[in-house]
Amino acid sequence: MVEEFSAAVLGIETEELVKRMIPVVLPKLVVLQNDSDQALATLYELAKCLNTDMVQLIVNWLPKVLAFALHQADEQELKSALQFYHEHTGSDNQEIFAAALPALLDELICFSDVDDSEEISKRLARVPRMIEEVARILTGSEDLPGFLRNHVVGLLNSIDRKMLHAEDTSLQKQAVRRIEMLIKLMGSHLSTYVPKIMVLLMHAINKAWLQEILEELVVQNKVILKQHIREFPTVPNVPALAEVNKVIQEVRGSMTLKDQLHDVVDGLNHENLNVRYMVASELSKLLNQRTEDFMALFTMEGDSVMDIISSLITSLLKGCAEESRTLVGQRLKLICADCLGAIGAIDPAKIKGFSSTRFKIACSDDDLIFELIHKHLARAFRAAPDTIIQDSAALAIQELLKIAGCEASLDENVLEQTKEKQHLEVGKSFPRGVDDRTKMLGRGQRLWDRFSNYVKEIIAPCLTSRFQLPNVSDSAACGPIYRPSMSFRRWIYFWIKKLTAHATGSRSKIFNACRGIVRHDMQVAIYLLPYLVLNAVCDGTEEARSGITEEILSVLDAAASDCSTTAVHGNNSGQGEVCIQAVFTLLDNLGQWVDDVEQELALSQPLQSSNSKQQAVKLKDQSMTLPKDSNQLLIQCKHVSELLGAIPKITLAKASFRCQAYARSLSYFESYVRDKSGAFNPASERNGVFEDEDISFLMEVYSGLDEPDGLSGLASLRKSKSLQDHLLINKKAGNWAEVLTSCEQALQMQPFSVQRHSDVLNCLLNMCHLQAMVTHVDGLISRIPQYRKTWCTQGVQAAWRLGRWDLMSEYLTGANEEGLLYSSSESNAFFDKDVAQILQAMMKKDQFLVAEKLHCLNKL
Repeated sequence: MVEEFSAAVLGIETEELVKRMIPVVLPKLVVLQNDSDQALATLYELAKCLNTDMVQLIVNWLPKVLAFALHQADEQELKSALQFYHEHTGSDNQEIFAAALPALLDELICFSDVDDSEEISKRLARVPRMIEEVARILTGSEDLPGFLRNHVVGLLNSIDRKMLHAEDTSLQKQAVRRIEMLIKLMGSHLSTYVPKIMVLLMHAINKAWLQEILEELVVQNKVILKQHIREFPTVPNVPALAEVNKVIQEVRGSMTLKDQLHDVVDGLNHENLNVRYMVASELSKLLNQRTEDFMALFTMEGDSVMDIISSLITSLLKGCAEESRTLVGQRLKLICADCLGAIGAIDPAKIKGFSSTRFKIACSDDDLIFELIHKHLARAFRAAPDTIIQDSAALAIQELLKIAGCEASLDENVLEQTKEKQHLEVGKSFPRGVDDRTKMLGRGQRLWDRFSNYVKEIIAPCLTSRFQLPNVSDSAACGPIYRPSMSFRRWIYFWIKKLTAHATGSRSKIFNACRGIVRHDMQVAIYLLPYLVLNAVCDGTEEARSGITEEILSVLDAAASDCSTTAVHGNNSGQGEVCIQAVFTLLDNLGQWVDDVEQELALSQPLQSSNSKQQAVKLKDQSMTLPKDSNQLLIQCKHVSELLGAIPKITLAKASFRCQAYARSLSYFESYVRDKSGAFNPASERNGVFEDEDISFLMEVYSGLDEPDGLSGLASLRKSKSLQDHLLINKKAGNWAEVLTSCEQALQMQPFSVQRHSDVLNCLLNMCHLQAMVTHVDGLISRIPQYRKTWCTQGVQAAWRLGRWDLMSEYLTGANEEGLLYSSSESNAFFDKDVAQILQAMMKKDQFLVAEKLHCLNKL
């Protein structure tokens, strides 16, 4: 009959129909089999339709059956189901519930087979008693918080996946009710799971409810919270939050400006991006409202003032370097820059030097795991804006803790009996395998003890979580990944993905654990990059080493070629510079590693020839542990040195110049000169003949360093000065009349050169010959019309300074049209264009357009 029904009515195979029926029918058949003779026979028939054994079938659906029996609130039905399983599997009640536990809790809490709201409320009200019954059977205790602590993360993930992100609004509301229920069930263990719960609740919060939520949290619960209200970050000073601010101010009491800045610094260093942005916005308002008070504070003497000013500026500079690609992240960068501008030029003597710890790649696996979790992953987990990023961070922490031997028993909230049992086991005599396990536990304990209590509370759920990263075959792409059009985030992610595929040894597990989070968190990606490269260079194949060299050269070659061509004014120019800076930092780290290895090997030589215990202890305490075979370390050092030597110094110098890192460019170029033939000094022992191109490049570098005297000296190295030399020297000296003469000479040789005409316009602007500049622009528009966009852009510079608004509007129209555009690195034409657009919007009295243009201008 079932076969006929499935074929005739539903048009599907019998097996498919049975599969759909099983979740609904099977639990009822198992629970009611004592009352119905046909139930057991039906179970056998269902198993037959699915080509499986009946016992295997009921075992597979055990969580569903037990959840159904518990939901019926009939103790007899639960006993009947347990008896049925005991008869067919031979397992007792404890074994049955243990086998079904994770999925059973999911079925009890995340049920979705009921639509009636009253029935849902009744079931949810019974859930705590059901879980108490399960806990009593499994542990003999009814301590729900202790029983659930190992399963809360999985349950919250299930609620998020099945209900909170569903399109059905009613399911989303049910998800919030279940989260509320878990909050009540967890009791004293709740604080450990706050980051996870907050990410879920943020998805459910509507902006219109924020005022009501804050008022209930702060105003209505001020007696409960008491002094904890002082820890609240700065709340926006808006009328809607007047009551909230009033309560916070009452608790905080009278605060000096210095106290307020202390709170601001704490807020700017908060893990959450939204909190940092809110605090920075309030600081901006405070700076504008109390300008005189700030100036008085900044001119005061004393260590306490110096500390707060240094901390404030450091925090604001970190905010300007925000890597977030979200709109809030971009706004944070701008508001921090605004705050620095409002603070103004502080006396450098009042700012303490920024302490920068020297980055060292040479460290043990446990040190790397500790640094990753303590400084990066814990922050990423707590500050995650959504569950995807948070789960990626949690998975990385979970796997790293496993690698280091950290187990659930390390959490201070575990049952005391578990601790006592482990304590007794340590003193026993074990075979070798168990002794290794004891050592592993000791390793995990040592790592866990290094974490602060704050970090322990954040990562404790990861000791028992069960996240899994899908095994994706990372087919390493052939050839370099970098393309000039790629964003920094995309490039570094794909390169790290490729390097992870090449990773070997114990480090490969650490790198694989972070595969998910490096896609979302740039700080983790940038931190791991030198470790990945060092692993591939030292222990990888020749193919992996050559691949790294090619990747680095692809980034530097693109920059070096740009440095001698027309500057590009576009969205990706900044991204390219970030990629170049990442490469420079990587090369610096590798160079430091080589220096450290050579130093450690040199220091170890006398130690190896001495049997002094004191010297042996000193070697053991070195920051970098030497391998037993020093030859292996020498080979690794040789591989890294070969990588560094394979990158031409002149390419590094040109790439540095492209980033306007002139000091770095000079350093690389000096190395290039020494390698080439010794020095530029004619009196040196070894001196070569240098091309004029080399001297010209060095003059460009000195020009960037604002060294006019050096330019004159370098020009004397030529047999005769070139026209470009005269241009550079006179520009730096401010002799614009001489520069104009040189540009006119260059134009005689290249009458249709866009660059030379642009240089002439720039000279006229600097000489304040604005009317002549307008005349020249009009002539160029008629003579070289294909570059109309370029000429109009530079014409705007003269028009707004002359106050000729009709001409400014005409030039702006041309500058906004499609066309060829030449951008000189020395021209501020684009800035002037934005200024003109703001002036135009002000004349139209369009305040919204003015605000929009100011916002765009701040991004430059």
